[in-house]
Amino acid sequence: GFCYSNLEKEQMFREAKELLKHGANGLVFGFLTENNEIDWPATEQMIELCNRYDAESVFHRAFDCASNPEYNIQRLIGLGCTRILTSGLASNVKRGAKLIKLFQEKYGQYIEILAGAGITSHNVEKILGKTGVEQIHGTFKKYMKDSTTNRDEVSFAYTDKGDYEEVDSEELMKVLASTRNYEIS
Repeated sequence: GFCYSNLEKEQMFREAKELLKHGANGLVFGFLTENNEIDWPATEQMIELCNRYDAESVFHRAFDCASNPEYNIQRLIGLGCTRILTSGLASNVKRGAKLIKLFQEKYGQYIEILAGAGITSHNVEKILGKTGVEQIHGTFKKYMKDSTTNRDEVSFAYTDKGDYEEVDSEELMKVLASTRNYEIS
């Protein structure tokens, strides 16, 4: 989840500062309270930390789980957040495309709208066209098997799909080819 104890937050901020001190050019984060509202004190602290190091601040899909999206996006802009990763408050970008388009049209000049969740080489151009965003986020992953996790009736495999995730380089190359040739209208 995205709701952290004070001790976890302290540790997270220490680690974030170390990453920034050692050259990270941005951090991705998302703090929520137990009642699905953005934890504004923690969010403001993280954005300020990123700003001190001239780093980007990216509020991740916790945005999609929080109440009051219009207020949230306006306040993130006011705090100087660089980017929001969103599926348009839906399970994937296909379902949330209309809202992502609205966010892009209304707020895209003030904050980068990064569409993500369910983007594939088969739908990337359609998603770009429907939303008007200039960037996308995807894992483009596949699952790999590890023969050492199974023997006879014993298994400690990570998931039924496979034992670990890996970037699917073929899928990634297809997405890159599609986006390189795509012209935003």
